[in-house]
Amino acid sequence: MARLGLALGLAVLVSGCGLDATGMTARGDNYTTTVQEAGEARQSGDVDRAIPLYGRALQIQPEGYEAKSGLAQAYLSTGMANEAAALFRDVLAKREGDTGARRGLASALIAMAQPSLAERQLDILLRADPRDHRALNALGIALDMQGRHAEAQARYAQGLEAQPGNLSLRNNLGLSLAISGQPEAAVALLSPVASR
Repeated sequence: MARLGLALGLAVLVSGCGLDATGMTARGDNYTTTVQEAGEARQSGDVDRAIPLYGRALQIQPEGYEAKSGLAQAYLSTGMANEAAALFRDVLAKREGDTGARRGLASALIAMAQPSLAERQLDILLRADPRDHRALNALGIALDMQGRHAEAQARYAQGLEAQPGNLSLRNNLGLSLAISGQPEAAVALLSPVASR
């Protein structure tokens, strides 16, 4: 939590000067515009610019849901899983049904090597939508991390039923088969993808 405070403090300090990470003035002090600009930067892969912009948005509106969610995603993409998890939890405390924040929290927990806690978050998502292929993929990863490979493989297979062409699900299923002592099945699954 201390690192989250420091990171937010730095983001607010940079943004408090009226500048983004590139030294350019942000588009006014409008919360919505600043969040939109931060989101565009994050989507284009410029998280160094997005993080201080989200900080500026939170300076304008400290409880801004969109800014917290976006900042959490930016932190997650830079490996700051603890900080991301804290923000996702804060969003979920106020918006329990937010599937993006719950999925983000699960991803952060996986990155923090806490697969059983991630599993709880993913179970909530799958109770609401049993065909959520992203949740099924993440659950497969969490189960593989716990050595529960047969269960993981069943989840990847469920995800592939919902999204047959999803490469992430196919690759994770192949990896799970390989690490559980089924290399032939892994090769058979992945060969068509490798030959494309």
